[in-house]
Amino acid sequence: MKIMLIRHAGAEPMSEQWEGRDDERPLTQVGIRRFRRAVKGIRRLGLAPTVVLTSPLVRARHSASWLLAGLRQSGLSVVVSESLRPDAPPELPPEVMDMPSDSLVVLIGHNPHLQHLAVRLLLGRDEGLRFNLKKGGMMILDIDDPSKPGTATLSCLMTQRQLRHIS
Repeated sequence: MKIMLIRHAGAEPMSEQWEGRDDERPLTQVGIRRFRRAVKGIRRLGLAPTVVLTSPLVRARHSASWLLAGLRQSGLSVVVSESLRPDAPPELPPEVMDMPSDSLVVLIGHNPHLQHLAVRLLLGRDEGLRFNLKKGGMMILDIDDPSKPGTATLSCLMTQRQLRHIS
C-alpha cells in the first residue's frame, strides 16, 4: 500500500485580524493558486489515488477539493476523517486498514500531526527523525503492513515548489 501525505495549501494565518475559529480558516488566493499548480505536478507523476481522506478543518477539505479537481480522475471520492484533525493521535485512520494492498491512499492534514504520523510509520516510534512537510507539500510512503508502525519506506518527498516546477 502507498500512503501519500499532503499538507493543506496555504491558509489565512492565525492573527489578530482573523476573528473566526481555527477550524474555519480558509485557504488564501495565493495558497489556492500555488496548490492548483502543485496538483498538476502530482498528476504529471502519474499518481492515481484510490481514495482521499481529509481532516474536517476547512483548509484541508478545500485542499482536498482542489486536489480532486486537478487530478481529473473519475470515481475518486473524499472521505472526511476525524483521525486527521491536528490534535488527533498520529495513527493511520481506521478507514485505511481495510484498503487493498495495491491502494494509493491520500491523507490531507496538518503539521505537526502529519510529520508525527510519518515518523511513526517509518520508525515505529514517535522520535528519531526530523523534517518539514511544508504547506502543499507531499510525501509518499510504501507500507508493507498498515497495522504495524515501522514498516514504511519513504519513496518520495516533495515541496509544493518542486511539484509546481514539474507541472
